[in-house]
Amino acid sequence: PPPQLHYNPTRRSSDLNASQAPSNRKNIHVQINNTEGMIVERHACTIPAPTESVFSIISSIGSKDYQPFTGFLWQLRGFLDRLLGGVGLRRARRQPSEIRVGDTLDFWRVETIVPKRMLRLRAEMKVPGEAWLEFKTLPDLDGSTKLILTSFFAPRGLMGHLYWYALYPAHKVVFSGLMDEIVTRLSNNSVSSQT
Repeated sequence: PPPQLHYNPTRRSSDLNASQAPSNRKNIHVQINNTEGMIVERHACTIPAPTESVFSIISSIGSKDYQPFTGFLWQLRGFLDRLLGGVGLRRARRQPSEIRVGDTLDFWRVETIVPKRMLRLRAEMKVPGEAWLEFKTLPDLDGSTKLILTSFFAPRGLMGHLYWYALYPAHKVVFSGLMDEIVTRLSNNSVSSQT
């Protein structure tokens, strides 16, 4: 599993333009570290919703009801993985809204879960290294939630590093889009529960 890392920028960081952020969440902060051979990309934003609601949306990722906003790219990644001999996309989840350690979510496997606080997925797709994706929800005093989406990658050799840097622009788009989608789904759930 990835090491426990502290929020300590060592390489570079940047903020996305405020005009790109939906009005119902604060800016996404992006940070990349290289710690002990592990490349760590962290995206964080504050969402004006309770932690339980945010984690509920996160827990539904990979179900028939919730495919990431980049559906075509997600399916293309699964198709390419299958061509390379990987698992590809697996649509069968044990349950659409409840997950547990060992469950599969497309080409990911649930490695760790702390209810309402943290979900860590281990990649089972073909990559030149090992990869994890982690969602953390931290409650704020005002009732909002800080959502931290972290990608961990332990590259194998030069190909691993080339793979990572080739995908960095896509990660920036996909991860910020994933956070926006979580906010949109929360808004839609709020509207439908009021009607």
